[in-house]
Amino acid sequence: MTGLAPEFDPLRSAWPVWAASDARTRRRLNVLAPFDREPLAQVDVADERHVNDALFTAFTLFRGRSRWPSADERLAIIDGFVALIDEWADRLAAGASHECGQPLWMSHEEIALIREDAATARAALTALDGATAAGTLVFIADHVRPLAGPARVLLTALAAGAPVIVAAHPNAPLSALRLVEFMERAGLRYGWAQALVIPEADTLRALALDARVGTLIYHGDSDQGWAWRAALGPGTGALLLHAGSPPLIVASDADQQLALDVALGAGFARAAHDRSAWRRVFVPQHDAADFAAALGARALELRRGDPAEPDTDVGVHNDPGARDALRVFRDELLAGDARRAPADGDGSVLFDPGTSAAAPLGRLIVVHPYDDLEAACHRANGLPFATHAGLIGAARADVVAEWLDAPTLLVDQAALLHRWQPSAALRRSALGPVDLAGRVRALTVARSLRGTQPAASLA
Repeated sequence: MTGLAPEFDPLRSAWPVWAASDARTRRRLNVLAPFDREPLAQVDVADERHVNDALFTAFTLFRGRSRWPSADERLAIIDGFVALIDEWADRLAAGASHECGQPLWMSHEEIALIREDAATARAALTALDGATAAGTLVFIADHVRPLAGPARVLLTALAAGAPVIVAAHPNAPLSALRLVEFMERAGLRYGWAQALVIPEADTLRALALDARVGTLIYHGDSDQGWAWRAALGPGTGALLLHAGSPPLIVASDADQQLALDVALGAGFARAAHDRSAWRRVFVPQHDAADFAAALGARALELRRGDPAEPDTDVGVHNDPGARDALRVFRDELLAGDARRAPADGDGSVLFDPGTSAAAPLGRLIVVHPYDDLEAACHRANGLPFATHAGLIGAARADVVAEWLDAPTLLVDQAALLHRWQPSAALRRSALGPVDLAGRVRALTVARSLRGTQPAASLA
């Protein structure tokens, strides 16, 4: 695509390579709904020629500082972007659920997160005080959070004033493409936000590791993220975010009904589509077996069906590889000491596996019994991740927050994870700031002049 699309059509059935490139496409990708395999759209696949053209455009725009969009122009684009999000909210949410399989209520949560991020981006831009973009950005999108993930990066790039290339995930590319089109419709100049769909690993690697990339942004699998970081050349920065099986602690005096609600709604129902969902639940020994059985029974009652329908509670997985990894992980635990509480054919509640491990993305909750709360917290710290933890039982919040490594403790109702995104992360969970405002600061540089006064005469 060498110019803007002929008309604004976020629901088009055929998508071009959304980049400043004259190269003809050699292949198209059929995007299918994971629920019923219904064809949703065809997307032109980008190859090395499109990657090079997109990088050339982004880097050229970055170098042309005299033509950068002003702060006032970028503020107006943010406002126009939010207006389009509001106008298209229902269709965006339904489209996201169709392509990634998450239930509609999760897609609407993402729409709400975009609105909140837009307000944060606006404030961050206003606070820059003359700082300008430090380089071009490349974002490798995950196959989960198809709306909130790309939107957060697009808003971050816009606030920082940086050209950005979004590598939309082949399993769920349509939402990212729509959001890039929204940016252009809102007034962003052509080429400042480009989107490529790149199924081939070598081509994606050529994009991510090019010397013209100022910062690589990746959210998703931890091993993959740190592999990207290790492969980057000198001078290229990275911003990474990986949640990594956060723990939910149930105190001995906790409201058991609330604990079940949280484990079910913010754990089991989310776990195939949200890396922040609870996958490890630590429950007092005397309650743990009953808790696991009750959680499994309630999981059976969740409504299943078309994820784009409003009455569906649980969606469907859209990544066969992750689904297979989950099956292997579950079978390994069951081959050991774990016991299974019936849940459904595509998910599980496991009880007392004797080990604490990071579960792959998917509907699986592991219930760990404990005798001592402090020991349970230390066991919860056993994985090399720390973004957030949950606690049911506010009376123990102070001591639990002291024992856990996670920088954020979500207590009682907050653990339901409604419209929540990490604001800090430690250890293998992240590299660089994870909050939007912090990332805007990290992606900009304050430029200054020194020695501008006339030199003193030596006469």
